[in-house]
Amino acid sequence: ESSAQCVRELSKALSALCAATPYDRLPSGLLVETAHAIHGRVKELERESANERAIAQGALFGALTSALSVTGDADAVAAFLRDDSASLSQTLLAHAVGHAGSARCEAYGVFRTILTHHATAGIEMRETLECLFPAVVCAQSGGVDDRISQASARLFADYLAAASGSHSSHDDDEVDIGAVVAPSAVSEDALRKIWMDAIDNQLPVCTEHPSALTRVAGMLALTRVNLHVVDCLRDAHPDALRTLIAMPHKVLDGDREKAAVVCAAA
Repeated sequence: ESSAQCVRELSKALSALCAATPYDRLPSGLLVETAHAIHGRVKELERESANERAIAQGALFGALTSALSVTGDADAVAAFLRDDSASLSQTLLAHAVGHAGSARCEAYGVFRTILTHHATAGIEMRETLECLFPAVVCAQSGGVDDRISQASARLFADYLAAASGSHSSHDDDEVDIGAVVAPSAVSEDALRKIWMDAIDNQLPVCTEHPSALTRVAGMLALTRVNLHVVDCLRDAHPDALRTLIAMPHKVLDGDREKAAVVCAAA
């Protein structure tokens, strides 16, 4: 369908269809076919005018998010995400580092969906995701839109959750710190390296960021700490573990933080 208006409405219908369809009871590959078709239409956006692109892209990204959120046929979707010929990660990356703020945020959102629902495949995208993490995005000279900084921090929080097996469906204060929801998606050594990078590089950039919402996202990344994380750091890097635990205290003990929402997150 060439009409951007029709693409937008069809994408909304596809989102509803994905949410309602029991893919685990249907022929294998149907969900992948849906995701592949949406991805193909997303790739065509770059050939369209800015106006048509703006009309269609939000709904297309929404439909892609819906398709990748479906739990049925997870193995086939994971294989699709790893398929170099599909290159979904490269398409998303092109939008995530582009100039259109809304498209960038939507691309970050799809990456977060992959990390939430297909943790192993998401972790394997580390090389692609690294340029979207806070140490790169939030530290760019000249700064970036606060929405992008916040999206970067939230993406990194979901990456930590996928690696640690601690994903929560809600970013709120009801998270049971220390609970192990699922096995870690990586080895203990790999998990240790990921969290050491978080402590040394990624989280400090978030907690010192001018945007209060980015600082909140940095605080919420700490809710991804569970027993897997404690165990991998306790003996090898006890000082790093203490630094991690002290991050909320640094916010609450001083008088530098003026934003109530950040203090609430801490």
